[in-house]
Amino acid sequence: TDPWPAADVLLKVMAPELGRAGTEGTWPVGWFSVPPAAAGTASAAGAPPATAGHLAPGAACAIPLIMGDALLGVVGTVTWLDRDAVYMMGHPFLQRGPVRWPLATARVLTILPSRQMSFKMAGIGEPVGAVLHDQRSGMTGRLGEAPPMIPVTVTVADGQAVRDYAFSVVDDRALTPGLVFWCLYNSLLVQGNDTSDQTVRYRIRQTWAGDPELEAEPLVLTGAAAGPGGAASLAGDWMATVGLLLQNRERDLKLRSLAARLDVSRPAARAVIVGLDHDAAQGVVDTLTCRVRLELRGGAREVVTIGLPVPAYLEPGGYKLVAASEAELFALESRRLGEKPAAAELADLVRLLRRPRSADGLVVALVAPGGGIVADGREYPHLPGSRARLLDRLATGAHPPLAHLAARRDRRVPWVLEGSAVVDLELERAAGRFTVRPRP
Repeated sequence: TDPWPAADVLLKVMAPELGRAGTEGTWPVGWFSVPPAAAGTASAAGAPPATAGHLAPGAACAIPLIMGDALLGVVGTVTWLDRDAVYMMGHPFLQRGPVRWPLATARVLTILPSRQMSFKMAGIGEPVGAVLHDQRSGMTGRLGEAPPMIPVTVTVADGQAVRDYAFSVVDDRALTPGLVFWCLYNSLLVQGNDTSDQTVRYRIRQTWAGDPELEAEPLVLTGAAAGPGGAASLAGDWMATVGLLLQNRERDLKLRSLAARLDVSRPAARAVIVGLDHDAAQGVVDTLTCRVRLELRGGAREVVTIGLPVPAYLEPGGYKLVAASEAELFALESRRLGEKPAAAELADLVRLLRRPRSADGLVVALVAPGGGIVADGREYPHLPGSRARLLDRLATGAHPPLAHLAARRDRRVPWVLEGSAVVDLELERAAGRFTVRPRP
């Protein structure tokens, strides 16, 4: 029932359960035999090498995931060629069904035998086509034009040493976010480490296609982390933005390019917010002069002065003056609103991602008692009374926020900040001044 018994031996080695099916004359859908002439050419190092721009049955092939200054990919064996159709692997990669990944030649360099799991070391060659299906019984593709990959450039500045790296990563909703982090993190490790007492600051610029707002203004992210493992802790920041935008349900977005700069400095620059005070000015207060007291490493003290404008619409009553990092305030947004900020629509998600949330950004904010309405994660702080009542009746789950940010000022500082400070204030409109109210 099997016209090519030599191929059946090869297939039994690759996938015993499929080999048994072959001896019964019933090959699973998508599984193809290899003629003895091709199967017999395999060497101890793997398979006959595939020349540039050419694949052959029994030769190695690859799915490049990262190319450029690093090569990372999936290597397997070509099962059969039918004109420009390519059948390969004999097993899935991720069993994703329809895909669009680049297909490249490959060369097996050596085999590392093991009783637990042997594997091959291989080099990835030139792209020669596209992988179109990733199924249980194998993978299929087509020779010709390879799908474009996403350019990722990384600049790492560590003291006086500045190095540039250039990569291309596969365009895939599930794989691209993790591969972007791989490029950034491993660029850092090439000339340094993530175990030192160091500060890592980053600036990442993403360009997108598929949304007018993102096309008009690229998404720029900044942040910082300090101490051993600081860069690894940024994995969520570096991957989440890419993943959220690629997997949004409203538009089919394409990441066109990503450029990152990582600045490393030693020792780690940390500061703890230990106090906050202000000028209790007499008369009408337009700006509140706030002084944030910081404790640096080694016990040194620093004071950062920030002028905070006082909105004219504020009513007399109790307020809170808060000093914290951008990251701290961003993390508390869900608690302040009573639910997660709106991100159901793409425009909401983009606005959320553009909010500053760096640990080296110092924020002084004037927090008012909860006012306005929160509905579906959106805050409406200044609605007229009639509209607020209407929204309260019609919107399911509408409620007032726990607090309202009446004013805010940000300042970039040379330290990664920890902690926060809060001062209670009393606004006496008749006297036109703020007075400090002791905390209980």
